[in-house]
Amino acid sequence: FPSHDMLKESKDRATKKHKKPVEFKVRQIVATAEMFIENRTTCDWYLLVCSVVALTGRRPIEVIKTGEFSKSKIEKHIKFYGQAKIRNREDVPHDIPVIGSTPESVLDAIKIIRAKRDFSESTNDFVNNTTSIHLNSQLRKYYENEYLDLKTLRTIYAVIIDHDFYDTFGTEVSKPLYYKLS
Repeated sequence: FPSHDMLKESKDRATKKHKKPVEFKVRQIVATAEMFIENRTTCDWYLLVCSVVALTGRRPIEVIKTGEFSKSKIEKHIKFYGQAKIRNREDVPHDIPVIGSTPESVLDAIKIIRAKRDFSESTNDFVNNTTSIHLNSQLRKYYENEYLDLKTLRTIYAVIIDHDFYDTFGTEVSKPLYYKLS
């Protein structure tokens, strides 16, 4: 479990984060995530999880444990089922866009993540409590940005999808529904 110092550091960072606007090099973040996916067999486990989050917009718990991912018939998409927070909606499979990498590479990365650390018998709370702080700290350390976190990766993904992907490829999923999926 996270130490008291780690929790205090996380809280201090969050307080700083909301005091001023923060800039992120979005395309560099995506390109780096793509590089980690391409080097998935030798990549650090935490950075590989962060990369899948960045390129799919899925929550870490979905990548590590609860999500079911498979090939989609739609170009540059994967089929996803097992959303962590469905908020009074039926959980049904969705085709979700993949940015910065191929769907096949991302699916393979998810298999590697789950093979390296099997959380299938663990509760979601245990998985979140044992991975989230380390995921965020590895992310901040690698990108040398104290404000970057997993929620920011998911936001970046949503902005890229909204800006680039829908205009180019279109989708059967509406933007409002996609944002609910995020």
